[in-house]
Amino acid sequence: MSSRSVNRVEAIGEAHHVKIKYENGNATCQKAVYFADGEKVVLTGDPVAWEKGTRVSGRSEEHTSEL
Repeated sequence: MSSRSVNRVEAIGEAHHVKIKYENGNATCQKAVYFADGEKVVLTGDPVAWEKGTRVSGRSEEHTSEL
């Protein structure tokens, strides 16, 4: 068994098939990359995020460890 740790996780989908759910909201996108070293998620491909009734969209979004 390897002792390597994972510091990047990538998920790719088509037409908003990547879905992320967290305590205060959720997000959809075509690609999400999680970076453990910076505890952040970068969403690309028409990302849309909702939190407490607020909707945010753009070319790319970066979320910190509060997810």
